[in-house]
Amino acid sequence: VVSNNLLHLHGVTPSKRIQLKPGPGITAVLLDQADAAFVVGGGQMGVIQKLGAMRQSEELGPDTQQVHMLELKLPATATEYRPVTVNYPGFAENLDTVAILPTLVSYDFTKKYTPYFRRRCGELARIGETVRDRLEELRASGHKQWRATTWELEAGKWEKDPCFFGTAKKEIVSEAQKILNDLGYKSGKVDGILGPRTKGAIRRFQTDQELTPSGTLNVDLLEILRVQRKVSTTSDRGLLVGPVPELASSMIEERK
Repeated sequence: VVSNNLLHLHGVTPSKRIQLKPGPGITAVLLDQADAAFVVGGGQMGVIQKLGAMRQSEELGPDTQQVHMLELKLPATATEYRPVTVNYPGFAENLDTVAILPTLVSYDFTKKYTPYFRRRCGELARIGETVRDRLEELRASGHKQWRATTWELEAGKWEKDPCFFGTAKKEIVSEAQKILNDLGYKSGKVDGILGPRTKGAIRRFQTDQELTPSGTLNVDLLEILRVQRKVSTTSDRGLLVGPVPELASSMIEERK
């Protein structure tokens, strides 16, 4: 998956793909059965250490001297990975490459308001609370990948899950629905359900505010709604449609 993604990002279409584990993959390069290999892993990988040791061998040294680790830089528009520098003493030092961000991907259980979807949303909310409350404990005693992740990171085009982040709570949705109705966006009945009509109203509001029309409700968008309601109630012209004032935008950025 990683190699295919990176090749796609760089616009490269190989004539053939070979799926092997790191050791056999590097062996394929040494035997001229492959032109290159993507090695995915962390720390001082044993396969790289072995390759460094092979360079000292009289029999294998000449072949391994022809094998190099190449820098891997991302296109400016890439958001799926992040730059990182790695060191493999005796083989590759201060090498620019990319890091994989551990990501939890979930189905959007706010799409419907059925008992099953509500239960699954609640389960995700409990997982989110556990991760946020016990992240330091997980980093100290859990899998090493916990030390490389945080729930606050943006993940490219992926939207933050309303259930996991606890932003799909009924009172928040109800407040947003009331404000949207007051502003003329017609989100329907104020029932705390983030259904299709409410999401459509959110998208129309986001479009008018020159925001990405995702239809997602979170605390930042709720703050924008609150500010816009204050503006609309104090404006001589009535409803103000357009981006929130500069002062409000600054306040929201600081909140983030």
